Amino acid sequence: MVLVLLSSCFKDLDQSIPTPLILCFPSGKTWEVEELIIDGINRTGSVSTTRIWFYNPIGSDPNSGPVLAGSVYGTWKVEKGNGNEYLIIFFDRSTRISIINGKWEIISKWSNRFQMRDNFGNFLIIRID
Repeated sequence: MVLVLLSSCFKDLDQSIPTPLILCFPSGKTWEVEELIIDGINRTGSVSTTRIWFYNPIGSDPNSGPVLAGSVYGTWKVEKGNGNEYLIIFFDRSTRISIINGKWEIISKWSNRFQMRDNFGNFLIIRID
């Protein structure tokens, strides 16, 4: 399994030299929701214990792949547009974790976390567990 999400991973470094996330986050690491604000309400507690695995099978498109949260499968994809990067995530079943389904603009990147917002003003931070 290979984990690749975005073209670069370190905040405040030269963004003109992309660094594949595989170099930043070794395979087998899990993610968790650090903070989730939906419609102005903190929903972090409802999903904070769910571990998330982003996969990028070797030889596949490096900007998309399957995702697993507990026993719920889905897909993820990265899009770029208007100078922004977006993480699009969709879980197949309606469960607690499906609350993060959608298109999230990545507004900050660190070596172990991503801060994102959607078009409705909702806010999400995911981090390496």
